[in-house]
Amino acid sequence: MAKKNTKTEKSDPLRITPEFAEIELNKIESNPWQPRKTAPTDEEIADLMSSIKAVGQTSPIRVRPNPLKENRFQVGDGAMRIQAMRALGLKTIRAIIEPLSDKQMKILAIAANIFVKLRDSDKEKAIYELWESEYKGEGDARGQKSTTVFTNVREMERETGIAQSRLTLYLQSYVGRMAITREAPKELKVAVKEVSSRDMESIAQIAKESTKIAQQLVQARASDTIKPAEVREIVKTLQETPAAEREKVAQDILTAKKDGQKAIEKAAAETKARIERIHEERESEEERVKKSEEKRTKDEEAARLKELKDAESARVNKEKLDAELLQSYIKYLNNVVAYFNDDKKRKTANVRSDSVRKQIGETIQTIAATISKFAEQYRGK
Repeated sequence: MAKKNTKTEKSDPLRITPEFAEIELNKIESNPWQPRKTAPTDEEIADLMSSIKAVGQTSPIRVRPNPLKENRFQVGDGAMRIQAMRALGLKTIRAIIEPLSDKQMKILAIAANIFVKLRDSDKEKAIYELWESEYKGEGDARGQKSTTVFTNVREMERETGIAQSRLTLYLQSYVGRMAITREAPKELKVAVKEVSSRDMESIAQIAKESTKIAQQLVQARASDTIKPAEVREIVKTLQETPAAEREKVAQDILTAKKDGQKAIEKAAAETKARIERIHEERESEEERVKKSEEKRTKDEEAARLKELKDAESARVNKEKLDAELLQSYIKYLNNVVAYFNDDKKRKTANVRSDSVRKQIGETIQTIAATISKFAEQYRGK
């Protein structure tokens, strides 16, 4: 239940009789006529949360009792504050409870959002639906080929606080936008939503006569082939052109604009490349010296690493050769030992010829001396 802070008397439901109260956040529902199609960004909510944490809730939200659910409320103004306070883990919020009509809820939804971050196409839709449901007269027509007249706009201005000229702009733009997208392909329906109300107001004048030309203008404007000021100039030119030649003239104008845009893009790309070259040529001496020093240091480090790698490789190769040499001597020793142990070789001791025996002895001594001399090379190392 809402915690009432002031007493109010029962009054005429047509009158605004505000009641200040603190109500539970879980009993508040969104505005059924909320025109905003996207949720607030995380950054927007974070900023609001920081503000509430710092200074508290500075102003109450506006709600009405839900006409279909007892002890429930619908928010007229303050949806972001509700979301931020929920994110902060708060349970209640200060609110002004009013017996708002559907009409007043629609106006509040527009007043809270229309000039914030809505696309023009969403603004137009909200304004048109409000006009159609609350202000449209019996004789009004939607999307006529002739000039569409919107009645009661002055009354709408008075109750919404939006200038009559701007309301008329939104209404006319919406009608033109709907006429253009009625049989348009999917990609064009996306593009038409990005065109501003001011541009659409001009394009809508052509849409009454030729939907095809209007669609071409929308595509050209959405792709930025033509600028806002050019839209009005092109529309004026086409209105002064005989109907039979209008499509050809429109095609010629848009083709020329596309070619001009390509030339501009090419020139811009060439200019950018030229500027980059100039920057490279004007690179400071200090920067060049720095780069040269970095390259020299890098080269020296690479040379040092290569030297270490080569030295390690040479060490490994030397150890390998030494091992191979040792194995060859061991093999030779084994062969010598085997030779002198051979029974046939022992028979030399029984040689009867003194001269042969002498020669054998001298030969063996020579072998021993040679081996001893060779061994001296290793003893000193």
